[in-house]
Amino acid sequence: MYCVKCGKEYGEKLKRCCCGGRLEKGPPKSYRELVEIYSTWKNVEAGFLKSLLDSSGIESYIHNLYYPSIVPVGTGAVPIKIMVPADDAENRERAEEIIKEHVRNT
Repeated sequence: MYCVKCGKEYGEKLKRCCCGGRLEKGPPKSYRELVEIYSTWKNVEAGFLKSLLDSSGIESYIHNLYYPSIVPVGTGAVPIKIMVPADDAENRERAEEIIKEHVRNT
């Protein structure tokens, strides 16, 4: 099973990817490489940043949204990542500016 959004491979039992994409059988039809532009331990902040990017027309994904909340800190937990398509340099730069502005103002 492969995610139709990010191309990540999963086992047969799941129905959705961690990025929210639907899973289909077989290799992905089209795969867009994603790159991390920001990471945080706060799922509320990640959701807020994604909404800022969405409202600016920037395609973005959240990776590991719920993982930090189910794994105790100090046991190998991984941060929540804001991801954007690697092949869209213009929107990637805009996304980084939006996030920098948010960080400056908080």
